Amino acid sequence: MPSQTLSLCGNSSELECHFFPPIDVGDKSEIGLLSMQTYNSIPNVETGCDTLHIIHGEQSEITKIKIPTGCYEIIVLETKIRELLKDIGVNYFSLSTNSSTLKCTMHCNSDIDLNVEDSIASLLGFDKRILVRNHRHESDRVVKIMNVNTIKVECNLALGSFNNGRQSHTIHEFYPIVPPGYKIVEIPKYSVLYKLKTSTIDFVRVSLTDQDGKLINFRGEAVNIRLLIKNGFEI
Repeated sequence: MPSQTLSLCGNSSELECHFFPPIDVGDKSEIGLLSMQTYNSIPNVETGCDTLHIIHGEQSEITKIKIPTGCYEIIVLETKIRELLKDIGVNYFSLSTNSSTLKCTMHCNSDIDLNVEDSIASLLGFDKRILVRNHRHESDRVVKIMNVNTIKVECNLALGSFNNGRQSHTIHEFYPIVPPGYKIVEIPKYSVLYKLKTSTIDFVRVSLTDQDGKLINFRGEAVNIRLLIKNGFEI
């Protein structure tokens, strides 16, 4: 048998499968990605980067505003924060971007404490600091509206790829070109094959990570992966 395919499906960014009996593929086998399918549900606001701490009222009361997990453009994020602030009596908030500097500006009639671990500061380009009320504050860096710059498809069986000089298990990487909520169908135009580290397969794991090796949050959407195994039996 010159080649075989392996399909894995699940609802997370890490898919695993055991084989019994093991699949014999030979000593010079190779592996590559045939296709990946899921939905672009990757959030830019999620746990760890989803709050604003507002200092308001005559007693300088501190209220934690938690933004629901999701993928937000700046204008949508501004609207959502305004809705949340109205519930605690804060009646003015603005968030805008400058297309020339790529920085954003935040303005509120209450103090905003960004000096907390789970604040949305890093997404908006702000350092950890307190933004004083009734002043327009520009971010310290450009807005980092999406933390995911690339999706890496990694397989525990693959050898031959390197990341910053270190050996990795990446067999393909890409960035989705569809908007949030749309179907991702990734089929490599040129399927690159990598050496298999074993001649028998009893376990395979495929992980979908970002450029920093962090598992990508697909928020429970179905993920389907199809791999090609090119057998390498010696003649």
